[in-house]
Formats: sequence, C-alpha cells, structure tokens
Amino acid sequence: MSGDLLKHILSPHAQALKHDFLSLRRALTDANDLQRRSLDILDIDITRLITLIDDLPTHHEPLSHDLRHDLRNRLTVIIGYAQIMMHRRAGTLTGDTLGLLQKIISMSHHINTAIEHDKNKARSE
Repeated sequence: MSGDLLKHILSPHAQALKHDFLSLRRALTDANDLQRRSLDILDIDITRLITLIDDLPTHHEPLSHDLRHDLRNRLTVIIGYAQIMMHRRAGTLTGDTLGLLQKIISMSHHINTAIEHDKNKARSE
C-alpha cells in the first residue's frame, strides 16, 4: 500500500476519532481526576496520531518500521484508556458516552488493521 493511499485511508478515521474524543470530553464534564488524566492522555495520543498520519509520506513506499511502531503504540494507549474508562464507570455511563467510547475503540482497531496490512504488504514485497 503506498503512503498516499494509506494516508487517504487513515486520515478520515483519525479525524473522526478526534471528533468523537471531543464529544466524549464534553459528555464527561463531571469527570473525576482519574478520568481527567485519562482524557488528557487520550487527547495527547490522538493529536499525535493525527500528526503522524498527516505527515505520512506520499511516495509509494511502505511505512517505516519506526513509524508503524509509533502509530501502533499510540493506538494501544488510546484503546487501553478508553477501555479503562468504560470499565471504571460501567454503571454510570450514558448510552451516548458509552457509544462514543466504543466508537473510539472500534476506529482505533480499524486504523491499526490498516497499519498491519501495510506491514504485511511490505514483508511480501
């Protein structure tokens, strides 16, 4: 998968992830300290993920190992913190908030799958 195609695939998902994260932040206005720290970490990692995707090369080479690793690390943190937030407040989340967390996890997995596909393609070439 070329860098420009991968960027075209990933960028809308990353932007949607950021949008849903901002909606989640608004929905959790009563967040406690742990959730505030989790939201801050999610914000940093989503912002960094978007920056990495926006800076993807547009030439026809697979992503470098380091870039794939950095993207996957960000996604792992995003997924982990979203899951922690879901479990810590399982009984108090509204349907909308729970839905946002599930979308964040789902989109993160989708982006991760595309990165994994790029890695496998690079191995086969």
